Amino acid sequence: QPRDEMPVALRQTLTQEGVAIRMDVDLFDEDIALYFPLNGYPDLALHYQGNDQLYAHYNWLLLGLMLALLVGIGLSVWWLGRPLGRHIDQLAEVSRDIGAGQLSARAAEQAPAPLGKLARDLNTMAQQLDQLMQEQEAMTGAVSHELRTPIANLRFALDMTRAAANMDQLRQQVLEMDGDIDALDDLVDELLTYARLRHSSEQVAKQHLPLRRLLQALIDKLGPQQPGLHYQLECDPKAQLLANERDLQRAVSNLLRNAQRYASTQVVIRVQTHPASLTLTVEDDGPGIPPAERQRVWLPFTRLDESRTRASGGFGLGLAIVRRIVQQHGGEARVDTGALGGAAFILRFVL
Repeated sequence: QPRDEMPVALRQTLTQEGVAIRMDVDLFDEDIALYFPLNGYPDLALHYQGNDQLYAHYNWLLLGLMLALLVGIGLSVWWLGRPLGRHIDQLAEVSRDIGAGQLSARAAEQAPAPLGKLARDLNTMAQQLDQLMQEQEAMTGAVSHELRTPIANLRFALDMTRAAANMDQLRQQVLEMDGDIDALDDLVDELLTYARLRHSSEQVAKQHLPLRRLLQALIDKLGPQQPGLHYQLECDPKAQLLANERDLQRAVSNLLRNAQRYASTQVVIRVQTHPASLTLTVEDDGPGIPPAERQRVWLPFTRLDESRTRASGGFGLGLAIVRRIVQQHGGEARVDTGALGGAAFILRFVL
């Protein structure tokens, strides 16, 4: 090829370096030209033009593979997204049911993260709402009943004082009225305690409590109320728990009184420490609690034996207060069958 037909830049490169290369490359075409000098012919250059016909076929093949890969990725995303879509639809449906008041609705928790965690959180929320609604229904009917009984007794005793024939009868009526006032005072105290634990959002003041000394003090205090029972304490002297002393004493006292009501001969308080948790168990050798009733016993104003009066069975707030105290400390409470054959109330605290 005549040199004067070559671009100026290529002519200069050919003169200076003895070879010139021109490359025009785009997505599908490759145009490569080589220029060499010819000895004895200073006005001519040897021109070699690269043939890209072979590569053009592979370029189209590459394009086809890229398109196939994109289509495959899209189908894979669609296929993998179908279960996620179903889980999302199910979560939305459960949310609508809960919003409509169907608190028994539950979401399937076998879902990929984070949908599985969202489903668990939704189920926990529904369970807590259901629990609150049950407690609210129990409170509504029971408070009026528990208040009506001592008030009716007071009214009857007051009427009897008007008809008292002598001072001895009058003193007896006053003593009965005093007992009913004490019952009202106890009920108000338990109601206030339950309300405080139920609605308090503040962090409770906690300290490291030596459990063996605390539990032994409660046994020494409450044990004489049922002298026919044998009390056994199983607790490492070094065991400690970060808790509010007043609330923990209240929780264990309620469990101990409950065990005293039902035990035949023996009550056991057991503390077991684990790497990340601590369990405190109060069990007795009484009749136990049927599995079907083990969730209901934690509701306020619940008495499994309806024949029991306040004098023998309390107001039915003791176990509800226990669960609130444990939950406020970040733990959980449950009831099971103990080694003695009776009920075992188990409090689990995270260390």
